Amino acid sequence: MLTPKSNEPVNEPVNEPVNEPVKISKAQKMILGIIRKNPNITKIEIENITKLSRAAITRNIANLKELGLLIRIGSDKKGRWQLKGQKG
Repeated sequence: MLTPKSNEPVNEPVNEPVNEPVKISKAQKMILGIIRKNPNITKIEIENITKLSRAAITRNIANLKELGLLIRIGSDKKGRWQLKGQKG
């Protein structure tokens, strides 16, 4: 039978932060602002407004989706964007 040494901790600390603040880039903030104004906007329209490349827009949108800040409702062609916490 193994017994723990008296000076070693048995359990790891429990007080770890549950909701760490979400850090997003300047480009991601810009994309969220544009989508907030027009949820039906396309990636091409975002590209024209921001002057970011389509790859950068796609990557940033994927990151925002992964963070749970952005959801696509409907199809790519006829759908719309929804920000976290927005209803509709």
